[in-house]
Amino acid sequence: MHYPALVLVPNETKKSAIPDLVSDMLLPYYVNVLIEPGVYPPNPHAEWDWWRPGGRFDGLLPQQSNNGYASEDDALEPEWTRNMAKVADLPPDLIPAAIITPDGEWHDWYDDVKQFESSEREGKWDQIAKAILSQHRECIAVVVDYHSW
Repeated sequence: MHYPALVLVPNETKKSAIPDLVSDMLLPYYVNVLIEPGVYPPNPHAEWDWWRPGGRFDGLLPQQSNNGYASEDDALEPEWTRNMAKVADLPPDLIPAAIITPDGEWHDWYDDVKQFESSEREGKWDQIAKAILSQHRECIAVVVDYHSW
């Protein structure tokens, strides 16, 4: 299945460094991440086996929300620039399946909600996601399409 995630990078990150930073932030959650030299056991933190900027969710962000990241003189490919926006400028109803915060923590609708009783789970991920985004309003959100099994 394909899901949209928001990878939150610090606002002061150089635009040209964003693709490498996003890759680095996603790497610990790759199914085949190297855990021990020469051995590729299943990664207990695995969340994805494939990703790309935008992907099936290209255009998820309204053009006016990309806050100038789509400028013609930008060093980034258009698939990156049209899928980036300041968190404060995101549509209020945008709730991704996962959020990776600048500290590298993966938050998603499954792991963050399973701690609640089933009767309390309704709408919890929306609340949690909005709270996370509210705490990182100055960050840049990058939309990625990730594949999980």
